[in-house]
Amino acid sequence: MQHPVCSSRTRSLGAVMLLLAALSPSLTGAARPPSKCKLMAVAQIPVDLQSGRPVIAAAIDGHASNMLVDTGASQSLIFRSAAAAFGLKVVENGSKGYAAGGIEYSGTVEVHDLDVAGFVVHHLILAAMGHGAPSDKVAGVLGEDFLAHWDLELDPAAGVMRLMVPKDCTGDQVVYWAPAYAVVSLDPSWWHALQTNVQLNGHDVLAMFDTGASRTIVGSDVVKRPGLRPTVEAATGNLGHGLASGGFVIDTAVFPSITIGQETIQNPKLAVADLFSKTREVKVESHIASKPENQPEMLIGMDFFRAHHVYVAKDQRKMYFTYLGGPIFLTADQAAAKAPSVPPAADATPSVETPKAAAPQ
Repeated sequence: MQHPVCSSRTRSLGAVMLLLAALSPSLTGAARPPSKCKLMAVAQIPVDLQSGRPVIAAAIDGHASNMLVDTGASQSLIFRSAAAAFGLKVVENGSKGYAAGGIEYSGTVEVHDLDVAGFVVHHLILAAMGHGAPSDKVAGVLGEDFLAHWDLELDPAAGVMRLMVPKDCTGDQVVYWAPAYAVVSLDPSWWHALQTNVQLNGHDVLAMFDTGASRTIVGSDVVKRPGLRPTVEAATGNLGHGLASGGFVIDTAVFPSITIGQETIQNPKLAVADLFSKTREVKVESHIASKPENQPEMLIGMDFFRAHHVYVAKDQRKMYFTYLGGPIFLTADQAAAKAPSVPPAADATPSVETPKAAAPQ
């Protein structure tokens, strides 16, 4: 659930990985694609859920570790704590990162060898910021600068993430695993962010699909809007954490309904927090602290992804998904577990008006 904005002096990990992927052997990614649509998987990567968030194996200068797969982060980075543990020097440059929980200053680190999913990149410059949780053994983040070069398929039933290259796939042919699906159109003005409008009790809310967040979280300002009519529960005092060192208080509220694409869930219990209150700054010619512009009003977290098979079609700017079963929106304890053990309540099972996938041609 990080949203860093870092210095332009940092080389793009995604650009380097794209070159390596183009030179690597391709795997067959689709079980039964239409004849005019071909899906090639340049990588099929095992994914583990640690604290409810997806991580993949990596090695940094020979140090075995993990990287968090974070669709909510614009840029890949290494945590300062990992840089220190691996003996890597951080060169400070005064850049800022705006993240849930506050503002972090970033530097840069030169990594001699970074191995991710069998791709090895040499002499790479990464941003250095934030601090990962030691219990997660996560060294850093793979953000949208890496992920956006391919279509992204998240298959929780198989426990894998696939980086896909479609050819002559113009629509729902990419949903090769199911005869029907739900779909949302992603905001075309934010290429490095998976953002769309969802409906809380029929009212549009700008949401970001964020695998870096273990739970779905609604912004505190949204709850105050007329017409939403949530039932706010007593404060629990639980703290949430993002990339920044500061935390934020999490409450819960029950909303009459939430609609994501063609899925509608009745009476969902969602976390509520003022995610970006600590990112406010006083701008030039102003005496009032304000938040950065265009921040999402809601984060749709990994609890949603783990209940769905998802395909993000980057060129189409669409996200297709099918419901797999189980609870969609989790409590804090469920989100921290590796797999939900609680069966879905009757009102937590989505009603779905699904379009049909295109038949093979």
